[in-house]
Amino acid sequence: MKTVNVSTTLATAILTLGLVSAAAAMPSHSPLTLHEGNTTSRAVGGTDRYAFELDAPSRVVITSRSADVIGGAHIRMHGKLLDESGQEVATAQRRGGQFVLDREMPAGRYTLVVESRNRSGNQDGVNRYLLRANL
Repeated sequence: MKTVNVSTTLATAILTLGLVSAAAAMPSHSPLTLHEGNTTSRAVGGTDRYAFELDAPSRVVITSRSADVIGGAHIRMHGKLLDESGQEVATAQRRGGQFVLDREMPAGRYTLVVESRNRSGNQDGVNRYLLRANL
């Protein structure tokens, strides 16, 4: 007859479920695809990456804004544009807590890095933002 230690088995199960939940909550490191128009809203708190490609030289205009009904005065956004090799080629200008990137860019592959945070305490994930892109 095999004796099973119930507390050890229970502790192992709880730990396993906790690790699975934590992994599911972790942000993806794969860039999202940035298309012309509005993005879907994203939770504030952390860094998101958006990839896009220009087939010809273009004027790129990307603006951020709060997706919250009550406004985004408490959100701080920052954006920078990286080229294919990961070199920073443009930094967005801040407009209040939001940003605007407006620049002529040559053809190529780019990644927009968006950093967002709440200015009013630790409420990351509660507020949301979106981007408007003209590529």
